[in-house]
Amino acid sequence: MAIQTNLTDKTAIITGGSRGIGWETAKEMIKENMNVVLISRNKKILQSRIDELDQYKKQVRIFPCDLTNPTSALEISKYCISEYNKIDVLVNSAGAAKGGIFSEIPDKDWEDSFNLKFFGTIRVIRTVIPYMKEQKDGRIVNVIGDTGKKPNKLMLPGSSVNAALLSLTKGLADELGQYGIRINAVSPGPTRTERILDMFKSLAKSTNKSIQEIEEEFLNENIIKKLADPKDIANLIIYLSSDISKNITGTTVTSDGGRSKFI
Repeated sequence: MAIQTNLTDKTAIITGGSRGIGWETAKEMIKENMNVVLISRNKKILQSRIDELDQYKKQVRIFPCDLTNPTSALEISKYCISEYNKIDVLVNSAGAAKGGIFSEIPDKDWEDSFNLKFFGTIRVIRTVIPYMKEQKDGRIVNVIGDTGKKPNKLMLPGSSVNAALLSLTKGLADELGQYGIRINAVSPGPTRTERILDMFKSLAKSTNKSIQEIEEEFLNENIIKKLADPKDIANLIIYLSSDISKNITGTTVTSDGGRSKFI
């Protein structure tokens, strides 16, 4: 007997929905007959996604906005309710951080990291909670990253944000459980997204190495010696959004090819 996700006709908001893991999650959710609202700063890319999903246009909406703007989160929730009358799932997949040598990272890079990924996440969560409480049901999935548990010395702004979001996920689960709302995190390791491929190209140029050499060095700590496919992470998000995982909350699911060595 096939496992039933019971996601048909559910509605999801996906931040960072135009690229990478967010975009792959949107496509998988559409296969589950869900409605999705894609959030991104880049209106042009969002529009191209709508065009790509033309046959599913009843199931897809786009909402271009900047999550560093404090008013954007409320606008997102209001828009989703106006289009689909409910918010069942929130996937927080937006956010990137600049790195470098600690002493050379300016305050602005730290501020930008927290404003987008940390404050952007908590603001959207805060605005969807009232709707989920009213439904007595809701699922929140935070896409965080493996540096939250194992900080990278050259990625400390992002590592710090990820650690803060891990704490938020665990702590908030205790408050939301009484309302039937589950919150979990997915913590990917190296994943084949545009962002990481651009980083490999930049490192290859600065070190006079090939992109393949850079990738192999980057995966040195992995047991599985290849980058994850964004679809691999999307499938975990589907799992945590579905009834299959209805007894799981406050948990972080790590998908890093065996990179993490802690128990």
